[in-house]
Amino acid sequence: MKHFGLILSLFLICLFSGSCLSLAADGSNVPLNIGVVDYQKIMRTAKATKSAQEVFEKELQTAKDTLAAKEKEVQAMEEDLKKQSPKLPVKKRKEKEEEIAKAASDLKRLDSEKGEEFRQKAAEINQKILGEIREVVDQIRQQEQYTLILEKNTLVSYDQAIDITDKAIQFYDTKKK
Repeated sequence: MKHFGLILSLFLICLFSGSCLSLAADGSNVPLNIGVVDYQKIMRTAKATKSAQEVFEKELQTAKDTLAAKEKEVQAMEEDLKKQSPKLPVKKRKEKEEEIAKAASDLKRLDSEKGEEFRQKAAEINQKILGEIREVVDQIRQQEQYTLILEKNTLVSYDQAIDITDKAIQFYDTKKK
């Protein structure tokens, strides 16, 4: 761990002293051009990510509505049984209770399945969007000849002048049109 701290300190001293202007493998003097990007901001504000989120939320709401309707059915069955219970023969009441228990169990299983399905779908959508954003950031790096682009959340402090997040959002939205 001490070695990591020493190496990091040397890198930072070299980086900020200006003596490390070359990162090219052939030894040529290439100026160090660093950018910073905020992936979370892109995920929150890019139009393309918002539209994907809206589609996902509509599907999620449809599933929630379906589950709510099935829950109401189970509640109605329970209320119906309470009303009819004194009048029903024991055998018929047991059948209704088993039917309600099965419906409640099916509802719980469906809720669990849908929950897992939507968690997986959300993760897949996020991974897809993050991959697209990484491609955009890499295209910006190549076009504008950045040596290094860092993610904002990994930094302690930086100058806002090197933040390329807004540029990445514009580029991503343009690409997704």
